[in-house]
Order: sequence, then C-alpha cells, then structure tokens
Amino acid sequence: MKSNPQLKELASVPLLLTLLCITYDEYNDFPTNRAELYMMPLMPLLRKWIGLVAFAAMILTSNSDAKKENMFARIAFGTLWRTVNFIREEDLKK
Repeated sequence: MKSNPQLKELASVPLLLTLLCITYDEYNDFPTNRAELYMMPLMPLLRKWIGLVAFAAMILTSNSDAKKENMFARIAFGTLWRTVNFIREEDLKK
C-alpha cells in the first residue's frame, strides 16, 4: 500500500478502508480501480449475510417458543453482563 498513493488515500476513509480490508481478506490482493473496490467485497459480504439469515431461520423454525425465549434471554443476559455491542457467530452457536 505504501507504493500506491491512491490506496493510501482510500484507506483514510473508514468505509473505504473497510472495503479494502474485506477485499484483501478474501482475495489477498487490492483492486486496480475504484469500481472494483466497490464490487469485489460484495460477494463475500453477501455470502456472510445469507449464512447469517439461514442460521437465524434455522434457529427460529426448529425450536419451540419456550426454547426460543430461553435462548434469547441467555444471549441478552450474556451480552449485557459482558457489555458487548456485537455477538460473534461462534458464541451464538454455543
């Protein structure tokens, strides 16, 4: 990134930096132009979103109302007790 001043400029904008990070994490490379920067992270983000939606649908359709209430109460308690804003997928699966 040091050799590319355009990438350095993009990295100064938080949203664009996030897109760069997602792209590099998925493809181990940086895009060659700004249009690719916007397009390349879409598929990894879409795959992750679809996976989360499918996971939520499976949980909500495969448990009784009492089990769901108990599960969400445990998640809420654990989240409030640890004062976290986001819950990792791995923690939810536990």
